Amino acid sequence: MQNFRTLLAFVGLIVLCAYYFPTTTIAQNEFIITLAGDTISGHLRDQRVDLLCKGVSFRAKDEKQHRVYRPVELRSFRFSDGDTFESHHVEYVLKDRKQKEYPQERQVFLRRIVQGEMNLYTLPDQPGVYFVKKSGEVIVTLCEEEFVSQLTQLMADCIEVNVPTNLRYRYRDLVAQVLTYNKFMSPAAYQEDQEKSRRTVGRVTAFASLPMAYHQDYGGIGRGAAVEMGGKQWGLGFSFEHVVGRRKTGEAAYKMTSFTLRTSYRLPVQSQRLSPYTFAGWSVITLPLNVDHKVFPFDQRINHRLELGAGLDWHLSEQCYLRAELAYPHFPNVRIGVGWLLR
Repeated sequence: MQNFRTLLAFVGLIVLCAYYFPTTTIAQNEFIITLAGDTISGHLRDQRVDLLCKGVSFRAKDEKQHRVYRPVELRSFRFSDGDTFESHHVEYVLKDRKQKEYPQERQVFLRRIVQGEMNLYTLPDQPGVYFVKKSGEVIVTLCEEEFVSQLTQLMADCIEVNVPTNLRYRYRDLVAQVLTYNKFMSPAAYQEDQEKSRRTVGRVTAFASLPMAYHQDYGGIGRGAAVEMGGKQWGLGFSFEHVVGRRKTGEAAYKMTSFTLRTSYRLPVQSQRLSPYTFAGWSVITLPLNVDHKVFPFDQRINHRLELGAGLDWHLSEQCYLRAELAYPHFPNVRIGVGWLLR
């Protein structure tokens, strides 16, 4: 009964966080810029990235309802994580599997992936299409067949930068080339961006967990804690958990204490709020009580196991998020927690 009350209190805390943070912390860091140049702070509704090219749902601080803004109504908007979209009129060509070309011309929100003397953009619904824009000049569509010559001409004002003839038309190569150009053209701005990037790339995550183990004859709710450190994608951490399994009659069937070293990998999914990840860990577990072999098919009181699983982080603000993950050692194990990013 005590464990059940603890679980209810924890779920209640999550509900309060989900209700409170999106209307306060996030709203302070999200804004739109109108055609007149006015900046309006508020709350941007999370939605699929590929739909953001057509419009975005925004609610100002002093308003109660969200309103959808089209590219012809805004200059730009920014999410709390710094992800920025700008409105531009662009022309480009799409190709199908048979290499048939379909010319496109429209006003859309472009995702800005590099900012500086030269900005680099991509289409939210077509991530393989890229655009560049130098300060004070018009936007240019990078065509896959001639993008090297285009960049060579655009970067001709910087003698320190050379555009390789074997440069590939892909995200990583284009970002590196534009960053190199910006580094020489505006060193102070480049250095500031790099320092900001270093401040935000690292993350230290500490979260409490309530591991819940289920079996057809037994169920257990425990307590635990975990710490994880890493970069934007990779993380390394450990967890310590204690679970008491009970029979349906309420009688204690086993006690399990585990210490796990784990590594996680955030999947490269484009979303402003949700961050799916996978993880793997190596656990040392102890079983002080007699154990039914239907649950744990081994005799040793100390044993090792490989833990695999997947989870999802739901970012409530720049620093706070909810975490839920499912692991599968010898039976499914569900963990939920609240975490913070310490930068």
